[in-house]
Amino acid sequence: MKLHSVIKDNILELSVQGIFQSDKEIQQFISQMNKKLTEYVEISFLDARMLPAEVITALKQSQQSGIYKKVTVTVFYRYLASYLAKLDIRHRYISQSVTSLCETSTFKALAIGGSAGSLDKILNIMMTVPKAPIVIFIVQHIVENSVNYLPNLIKDRTTYNVAQVEDGMIVEPGYIYIAPPGFHMLVKGNHIVLSSADKVNYSRPSISLLFESLAEEYKQQLLAILLCGYGADGSSAMQMLKDNKCTVIAEDPADCEAKDMLTNAIQTGKITYKFPLPEMVHYLQRVLNPKANEITATELQIFLTEVNDKYGYNYLNYEKASIKRRINRAMNDLCVYNFTRFREMVLADEEMFEYLFLEFSINVTEFFREPETYKYIKHEILPYLASFPHIKIWSAGCSTGMEPISLAISLAETNLIAKTQIYASDINPFVIEEARNGLYADSLLSKTSDTYLKADGNTNLADYFDINQGIMKVKDTILNKILYFQHSLLNPGSFHEFQLILCRNVLIYFDRKLQEQVFQLFAQSLDLNGFLVLGKSETISNTIPGFVLINKIHNIYQKVM
Repeated sequence: MKLHSVIKDNILELSVQGIFQSDKEIQQFISQMNKKLTEYVEISFLDARMLPAEVITALKQSQQSGIYKKVTVTVFYRYLASYLAKLDIRHRYISQSVTSLCETSTFKALAIGGSAGSLDKILNIMMTVPKAPIVIFIVQHIVENSVNYLPNLIKDRTTYNVAQVEDGMIVEPGYIYIAPPGFHMLVKGNHIVLSSADKVNYSRPSISLLFESLAEEYKQQLLAILLCGYGADGSSAMQMLKDNKCTVIAEDPADCEAKDMLTNAIQTGKITYKFPLPEMVHYLQRVLNPKANEITATELQIFLTEVNDKYGYNYLNYEKASIKRRINRAMNDLCVYNFTRFREMVLADEEMFEYLFLEFSINVTEFFREPETYKYIKHEILPYLASFPHIKIWSAGCSTGMEPISLAISLAETNLIAKTQIYASDINPFVIEEARNGLYADSLLSKTSDTYLKADGNTNLADYFDINQGIMKVKDTILNKILYFQHSLLNPGSFHEFQLILCRNVLIYFDRKLQEQVFQLFAQSLDLNGFLVLGKSETISNTIPGFVLINKIHNIYQKVM
C-alpha cells in the first residue's frame, strides 16, 4: 500500500494506492487521517475492492465526530461502494468503465463531423447505425465547387432517407442531412439554414457552426460525434455543447493519421467519451436501439466456457434459466443490448466480469433467517453434538457471515462455543472479506431481534455486538470462532469431517448434475451420523445413498452410512 498525502486550499488529500497488507499500514493511514491539519479531508481508495474493519470504523467515526467540516470518500469499485452504502458511510463511486455505458436521455439528433481520413468512418457508422426516430446531420470537409459523392455513397448503406439539402427545408426524423460543399449548414427552429458566410476554422461547411446551432436546438437530446481531421474545427463548439448538456464523442486519435482536430477538441476537457470506432458503433447501437437479443443455448455454453477458461469460475452447470436472467439483467443495467458485444466486454475487461460475477452471486441473508430452523438445531442437534470432544461445523455459501454468526451465538448460549470451530465458505471473495470484518449497520438489530427471539434466543441480540457510531461489530468471542475462506462447491474432495453442515438456498441455482456432485462432497465431508441442513426447496437426490430425512419441515438430513 502506498499513501500519498498533500494539503491544498485547506483540504487534506489522501490517496491510497494498492491494498492494506499489514496493521502498520492501517495505523499509518488512520494516523494521517486523524492529524487534523485542515478542515476538510478528501480520501481516495484507488485500488481497493474492500477495506479492513479498522479503516471502515475510522471512516465512519471521521464523518460522525464533527472533527472535520467534511470528509469525502471516493472509491472506484462497485462492491466497495455497496459495502460503504450498507454502513451509511457517505462516499462517491466512480466506475472506471462500467457506469459510463448508460444514457439517461433520449436522443433526437445525431451530428457527425469529420475531415481528412473520415470518409470510411462515416460510411461505417451509416452502415451500422440502427433505425431510430432521430435526425442525422453530417458535415465533412471537402473542396468547394467539387462534386459531393457522399449522399450517393450513404444511400446504398443505410435504411435512413438521404435528403437533398435545401435552404429553409423542414427537418424530419428518419432523414440524413449532409452539408453541401461551400455552405455552412445550421438548424434553427426545425429548419435547415444554408449560409455562404466567411469560413470558420478555414472551413466551409463548418463543424463548429453546425454543432453550436444543434446544441441550441436539441440541447441534452443531441449526440455529437467528431471524427479524424486536421486543424481545429469543432473545438470552439465544445463549450456550448457542454453548457447545453449534449453528449459529445471524440474518436480515439490513435485511430487516425489526421488527428489534430480530435486532439484539439479533447484538450478542451468538454468531451463526454473518447472511443475507438468499433466501440463508438456499439455505443450507438446500445443507445439508439435498446433491445436485448435472445441468448441461444450454444452462445451461452460457449460464453460460460470462455469465462471459466479466463477467470476460473465455472458456471457451466448452473441452472440455465437463472443464468440467462442474470446476464440479461446485467446487460440492461449497463445498457448493452447485444449479447455478442457483452461477451466481448466481459472477456476483455476484468471490471465488466466483476459486475457479472456479482450479479451471479446470490447474497440474500440475515441473522437467524428461518428462526424455527435455528430453534430446532439448538434444541435437537446441538445436545447431540455436545458429546463430541471437538465440534466442527461448515456453513457453505455463508454470504456476508450472518448464518455462521447466528450459529455461533446459538453455540454460545448452549455453552458449546469453546470447543467448536465453524468453517464458513463462499465463492465470492468480497463477501468473505465483508464477513471477516464483522461489521454491520446497527439498523439490523431492530429488524432481526424478533427472529432471534423466535429462534429461542436467551438474551438480547445486541449483547453480541459492540455498537458505536451506527455500526455494530461482532464481538471477538463470537467472530474468532469462525474461520472464513473462499471456496467453490465445485471443487472436488472433502477437507474435514464435520458434525454439521448447513447449505441453504444455494443448490437451487445448480442443475441436477451439479447438485449431485455437491451432495457427494457433503457425504464425504460429514461424520457418520452427522447432519445436513438444506434450504426449504432443496432435496437430496435418490442416487446419493446414506442420508435419511429426519425433519421434513426444516429439511434436515442425517448421514447414516
